Amino acid sequence: MGRSEKKIHLVHFMVNETRQVLSSTLETIISHADLKLRKTSPFPVEIAARIDPLVALSDGLEWEPPLSGTMRA
Repeated sequence: MGRSEKKIHLVHFMVNETRQVLSSTLETIISHADLKLRKTSPFPVEIAARIDPLVALSDGLEWEPPLSGTMRA
């Protein structure tokens, strides 16, 4: 759903394909951590470049995903 320098805001939808119904959702914030420094840090350029096209896909949705409204990357 979005990305900042150090965080990703994502929503995961699980669908029961047999019944064609939404089974579960998960909204979360994930932080990048530099394990050598032992703290959050900016995404490396090559990783950010792989995330950005996925964020752009969410911008192109034809429907509004059900978000909590309290989480932001």
